[in-house]
Amino acid sequence: MASLVFNPFKALAASAGHNWSLSAPGVKAVLVSSYVPAASHRYASAFSGQELSSVSYTGGFSGTGRLSLLSTFVSTNNGLLVGSAGRAELGASATTWSGLSAGVACAVVLILESATGANSDGNAPLVAYIDTGGFPVTTNAGDLTIQWSSAGVLQFT
Repeated sequence: MASLVFNPFKALAASAGHNWSLSAPGVKAVLVSSYVPAASHRYASAFSGQELSSVSYTGGFSGTGRLSLLSTFVSTNNGLLVGSAGRAELGASATTWSGLSAGVACAVVLILESATGANSDGNAPLVAYIDTGGFPVTTNAGDLTIQWSSAGVLQFT
């Protein structure tokens, strides 16, 4: 599977329904074991049963294993290289799970758990599925850090 931005989130962002630059809206990183995404998936319930779970990672809506993205930013790439110009890039500061021992993570899924009206995985919007940059990864009671690229993790072209 390749990383993707979910189509419903693209529509939400395009209609000014989400301001990525503000960390307050609650973008969270979720580790999944074997979820197979589709661009049309809308809510976090799409990966039900596929989120990591252990003493060090509590999954599910408002679970302590779901970490908020901090220092989110938006930049534009107006470069001259073919394939790199004309896109908005969304990024954040690094995200670290400390002392994580919860099995194998095949990807990280970004969700809007604190979106207006979200009170369960059934209505928490999906943002992106990212399986590049070292996935799958086996958690072994160490720290797991995802370093979001300075060029932006999510790209709208």
